[in-house]
Amino acid sequence: MKQVLSRQRRRRCHGVTMIDMLALMALLGVFMLMTGHLFTQAMTITRDGARYEQDVTQIDALVRHLRQDVWQASQLDAVDEQRLALTLGESTRVTWRITRETSEMDEPATHIVREITDGADAAEPTRFVVRAPVRVAAAGPGVRLYVGEQSVTLVNQVRLLEVSR
Repeated sequence: MKQVLSRQRRRRCHGVTMIDMLALMALLGVFMLMTGHLFTQAMTITRDGARYEQDVTQIDALVRHLRQDVWQASQLDAVDEQRLALTLGESTRVTWRITRETSEMDEPATHIVREITDGADAAEPTRFVVRAPVRVAAAGPGVRLYVGEQSVTLVNQVRLLEVSR
């Protein structure tokens, strides 16, 4: 009798039961689901990071050009939230146009075009594209630029002198 019990114990100790296999399969399934979700999130973050970096670069260039134009302008006219007209010197005219459009990927984007006209000559327009909404408004001695929820005031040297007197 003892010999029969010891054989049964040996068989149980060395074999893998169906419940053990099901538990292992369930753990592997959970692990695979978590890994798939983690991979998807990592790809989304990578894609959004590249878009964010591109937006920051475009906004930086936009602000740099606009700040220079507003500072040098002898006359500025914020026609509406989508258009700004500046006169630099005697005959150079700079026009900024802002439009909100939907791209081919169904993502809304703001297109900003800077056109320079020097008398009869017109230079190639400079274009900026950002995902955030952009608008402009006259603000005291300069122009206020709104990008999304943030804003920055760009000061005009001529109007600054007039205000300080």
